Amino acid sequence: MNEAKQQKLFEAARRAPAIEAPPNFVALVIAAVRREMPAANTPTLVDAFAALFPRFAIAAVLLIAVSVAADFYFDGGVDYKTATEQWFFGAE
Repeated sequence: MNEAKQQKLFEAARRAPAIEAPPNFVALVIAAVRREMPAANTPTLVDAFAALFPRFAIAAVLLIAVSVAADFYFDGGVDYKTATEQWFFGAE
């Protein structure tokens, strides 16, 4: 498109009267947006557990770590090497 024709089109657009929006334009737009939006899925029990799984895993690891630390702290005189060998090899 050449420049003169483009300038003529812009001038014609500037002279044209503005188009009035219908009085219920806002309601029409909101209705169209609601039609376009997908329905919200309600989370299932599996989705809830999947979302909470990382927290459960961290809590389990912390519980195990605290239990092992408490076991070493309160049973300081136990020889774990001998106990492990007896359990693993079945030696009495």
